[in-house]
Amino acid sequence: MWERCAERDYLRDEFLLIKNKIDEKWPHFDKLQELLSRNTSLDSIFNAVCIPVLITYNSKIVASYPENKATYIDDFVKEVANYYNSFKEKCELANLPKVLRIHLFVVPLKEKRELVDMLDTRLKACQMI
Repeated sequence: MWERCAERDYLRDEFLLIKNKIDEKWPHFDKLQELLSRNTSLDSIFNAVCIPVLITYNSKIVASYPENKATYIDDFVKEVANYYNSFKEKCELANLPKVLRIHLFVVPLKEKRELVDMLDTRLKACQMI
């Protein structure tokens, strides 16, 4: 199924980025190298892959705390659940392989722009090294 996917080359390129950063002393080095090999079917890879997904957003609930202390937890849970459900629906519509495991991290922020700017500054500093 995945061999026909238009994103095949993109995925292979991403694997190359990972493959070159694996510590040879790591106990699972050989197995992961084999799994990420160009000779390994993408169906086999996705049988074993876990993809982390990070969703950050400007949260009205987080921004309003502590004014709404009484309802904060309930409102917070509802807000995060809405993002989770929306993501889940999109995954179902995308018809992803059932064996694919996605770890979803939903992080509501008072101001997302502050995080993005901070990460951008740190990335630029790391690129100077």
